[in-house]
Amino acid sequence: AKYVPPHKRGGAGCNASSIARSPPKQSRRRITNASADTTLFCDAFTKIRCINLKRRPEQWEQFLVHATRIGPSFVSKVERFEACDGQEAMDGNSCRIGSDVALHWDTTQNAIWDRHVETGCTRQMTPGEIGCALSHVALWRELVSQHDVEEGRPEEAMLILEDDAAFLHPHRRGRFNRAVQENDTLSAERFKVAFRLAWDLLPGDWDIFYLGLSDRGDRMDVAASDEC
Repeated sequence: AKYVPPHKRGGAGCNASSIARSPPKQSRRRITNASADTTLFCDAFTKIRCINLKRRPEQWEQFLVHATRIGPSFVSKVERFEACDGQEAMDGNSCRIGSDVALHWDTTQNAIWDRHVETGCTRQMTPGEIGCALSHVALWRELVSQHDVEEGRPEEAMLILEDDAAFLHPHRRGRFNRAVQENDTLSAERFKVAFRLAWDLLPGDWDIFYLGLSDRGDRMDVAASDEC
């Protein structure tokens, strides 16, 4: 199966529709859970990697600002992964284009999850999309190559982030206000609560847990809780 970039499946990174509002009063339970939620988010993954182009160091620095809102233990665990440059791959006729990533893709499946995509169209990947796709596939291969069940190693899970991830919390009313939420520490705390609620719903045989937003298809609202 060919890789399709996250944003072509209905969302990208960890951004989600939301609206800023006055912070609710902190309950004792929320304060108590904050540390546990941070620990869960960090310990749920054996590796945490962030995709970043070598020529975009400012994006990496901005990501670290957002990562700090999750907590120092998260920052210390994140490893930068040098992104594949899609334009260089195209110019060099990389053998991975056409095998790992298709230059053209059909929108039929994507239209199921993204109301902005017209079904039945054929589109061409941009250099940026190709680089993003190759980067994700490279990390998938890295995870598989390091995992060996036969030797008794526990199953590994890798959190793959792009450098525009901001750990924002989806609210069920109103529109998303990224500029405000990026500077809201409470929003990061709510994100971790939403992650915990979703994590508890995962089946034991899950393969991919997607943290982005899709505004179509079946869903379960895990944030409908007094904790959020």
